[in-house]
Amino acid sequence: MRVFFLILTLFINLLANELSGLSEKLLINNFYTVNKNMSDYNLKLKVMTSENSLNTLTKFQNNLIDIAIIRGDILGIKNSGLHNFELFSDYGIIAQVDSSYLFLISKKDINSIYDLRAKNVSIGNISNISQIYLKDIAKNAGVLLDINFKTLSKRDSIKALKNDQVDAIFIFAPKRYMNLAKKNGLKVISLPKDFFKYLTITKGVKVDKLKFNKKSISTLSIPNFVIAHPFINPEDLEALVYGFKSSKNLQRIDSFYGKIHDGFFDALLNSKLKKAKQKIQKAKRDAIEFKFVDRVKYQNETRFLYSIRDNSEFDINVTFDYFKTKDFDKSPIKPRHLLKILPDKVILKSNSERVISISYSNPFNTRVDAKVNLVFINESDKENKIEIPLIIGDNL
Repeated sequence: MRVFFLILTLFINLLANELSGLSEKLLINNFYTVNKNMSDYNLKLKVMTSENSLNTLTKFQNNLIDIAIIRGDILGIKNSGLHNFELFSDYGIIAQVDSSYLFLISKKDINSIYDLRAKNVSIGNISNISQIYLKDIAKNAGVLLDINFKTLSKRDSIKALKNDQVDAIFIFAPKRYMNLAKKNGLKVISLPKDFFKYLTITKGVKVDKLKFNKKSISTLSIPNFVIAHPFINPEDLEALVYGFKSSKNLQRIDSFYGKIHDGFFDALLNSKLKKAKQKIQKAKRDAIEFKFVDRVKYQNETRFLYSIRDNSEFDINVTFDYFKTKDFDKSPIKPRHLLKILPDKVILKSNSERVISISYSNPFNTRVDAKVNLVFINESDKENKIEIPLIIGDNL
């Protein structure tokens, strides 16, 4: 089993502490689904945690992790070398997963950028880079020097606001950050109209709406992307594309965020072919129907009649493989028990039916009264066995 290291930049540790681990379990369950999707590829994600995308991207850049989930605007800023950040574009995007939102949180109403004058505002860690947006708004509104900017972690921001050490929080976070604010008696506020008026850094963000306490709030959202190294093994890339269901959420993206991985479309095609093949195999397997018809006892043998039907649109070959008893697989019932199946290989045309005969005899007249399963192979899907019961004893 190959293991990939994935860093989640969605502050699991914070939510685990604040919400008794419920959100962490929910998030891990999402990646359980991804791992389940990838089970056919023998690849598994090992989840690590990080406070923010910028630190995660640095670890990715230093080849300390295999894949990472990064906020789109941070990818774009690094990809373009904006705001004095070091240029980095040696990655490929393989999936889009959920979004991050810009939250304005306070105990008081904030109706304008001017309401933040002479106020202490937490803008998260420096690496959250939400300060870029708020300082852009404040500068264009002429109040940049009137606001006291505080750099606190997401957890410390909530604590400081609750204890009146700051007046507001302006920070990017996943949608569930609202639950943390609500739990602590704080309000998530719509971004005032003049925030949008004075904001000039709009590349990679979009105006969006969320529901909080049954009210619609205006905000900004940014997509989160899964990135991988250019040198990733093609089979592993196919597994990841399949696991993240990338075909549903990643076809064309803005070049600002970076480029789609060079191997993405080949991986997507191969994963779709694999899925289609699995559907066909499942259809063939599920289409085979065995049905007991009759049992007739003769002087020297008992004969069982079964019908076997192919309900699919495919021709199917079914071959007898072995007996399965209560205690043993792939073992004869007993050497003295004679069992004959005619025919032992059944070729079925689509939507057709035929009868097979199973003759059992025991010259020493010692019967096996347990149920025995006859195991057949569907030649088009040899990994999946078909079992039908055979009652050897007198009780049918």
